[in-house]
Amino acid sequence: MSRYIDVDAFVENFRITQLLLKVWAGPDLTPEQEVVIQSGEAIIKDLIKFPAADVVPVVRCKDCRHCETDYVHEGEYTCFYTGAMGLTLDDFCSKAEGKDEHDKSNNDN
Repeated sequence: MSRYIDVDAFVENFRITQLLLKVWAGPDLTPEQEVVIQSGEAIIKDLIKFPAADVVPVVRCKDCRHCETDYVHEGEYTCFYTGAMGLTLDDFCSKAEGKDEHDKSNNDN
């Protein structure tokens, strides 16, 4: 399984590490410490140029506000929202909305 990172958070964390290294070493950075800082800059530049992954969070049927678990029969059910039939609770679709997302949007009024 692929892993995705928040590039902005990574860069911020790395910059803090660089700053701490500079503060800790004071004006007398060793050549090794200077290499770490310079290498970090190169890594950050490459990371920022790297294209972002096109991902969206998945909401499984069992966690969808449209899922009516009262109508599950022999492990399958029909989604009354999309009309899809023969679904399992681990399925998902592009119309799915998390139960907590629906509650949040109703409480924002």
